[in-house]
Parts: sequence; structure tokens; C-alpha cells
Amino acid sequence: MGRIILTIAAPWSKPPAFDTPLTLDYGPPVPALVDEFADLGRQAGTIDTPTLKAIEGHAGVLTALTEFDAPGDLGPAKAAARLLLDAVRAGALGVYVETGLKVFGPDAFDGLDPTDPPTLVHLFVDVSGDREAVTAEGLQAFDLPDILVRYEGKPQRAAAQAAAFGLSARLVCDRFRLADGGSYRNTESAPLYRVRLAPPEGETDDPFVNARGTWVLTPA
Repeated sequence: MGRIILTIAAPWSKPPAFDTPLTLDYGPPVPALVDEFADLGRQAGTIDTPTLKAIEGHAGVLTALTEFDAPGDLGPAKAAARLLLDAVRAGALGVYVETGLKVFGPDAFDGLDPTDPPTLVHLFVDVSGDREAVTAEGLQAFDLPDILVRYEGKPQRAAAQAAAFGLSARLVCDRFRLADGGSYRNTESAPLYRVRLAPPEGETDDPFVNARGTWVLTPA
């Protein structure tokens, strides 16, 4: 099942009437939300000090949810992106894409095209890594498995990161599909990876667990 969860720090005492198919709920301010914006924004460089100060004074929180069963469908992500754009135009202070662990300030939406597939990947998918693997999380926004690319040694990390980025874009933008037990190469000169589909880790009714599991890529 695909899922998108959005949390919007808002200046409104009463939210505008947004035209969206997503399920909306509006509640009081959440002080702990400021820390999440600060932590994630600092890591990604997406929230500056003036934006964080504005978020600290938020008057309420708008949450939005959509769930669907349609692997590769871009419609829900486009609807979610349109809602974010409308919310920012209405004065939203900050946006938290919870299913992708990404935060944005209002400036990120200047000139944004909510129908552009690469833009949707940027909004909803986070690529990060540690000493053993690079992951792409948030692909449940398109009802697709997440990605984990293993690597051995620092020289292989750049190739693993490129594979995670490249495969995310191909799955979403080009409707490319992997085969469980098959192989993947990001470019002709890139390393070859063996591919397997790992089941979800955790309860599939947990909204933050990708029910489609994870594509695990291991150097061949």
C-alpha cells in the first residue's frame, strides 16, 4: 500500500479550505515539532534560522494523509505536492514530509511544478547513507519498495549513492521495474548489483513502514 503523510506548521487560527483529495486534520501547535524541523533541516540544509524562528511561533498544525494501492501511480504524489504548494501560498511556515523524513521551508516551493516527476522524487524521497549502505526512503509515496544499496569501502560509496538516486528516479519517472533475483547497473560503467526484494521490517500497519518492502542491491 502506498502512503503519504504530511505535517504543515501553520500560522492560521483556522485553516483555509483547500481543494484536495487528501484527508486533512487541523490541530493546536506541537512544540516538539520544532525540534524535528531543526534536526532534519540542519542535516539536509533545508531550514534556515529565520524559517525556524517562524516555525517556533506556529499557531497550529495541518496534517494530511493519503493511502492507495496502485504501484507506480504518480497521482497521489501530484495531489500532495499541489496541496503543499497551495499551503505555502496561503502562508504555511514549514512542511514536513513524514513518510520521507524531509522538511522544507516555504522558499523550496518557489517555481515548483507539482506535476513534474523528478520534482516529486525530490519532495518525497530521501537518499542518505552510513558506512555500509545508502538508502532511498519515502518511495511509498509512489507505492513502490524503498531501496538499500550495500557497498564495501569508501571508494564504493559514491557509486552506491548514484545507484540509489538513479534507481529512485528510474522507478518513478520511467516506470522502470526490477526483478527479484535479477541484477541492476546504474550506467554502463557503473558497478553491477545483485537484486533481491526484502520484506517490510516491522508491522505493515505502521504508517511509517513501507508495506512493499525494500529492494536490496549488493555488489556482484
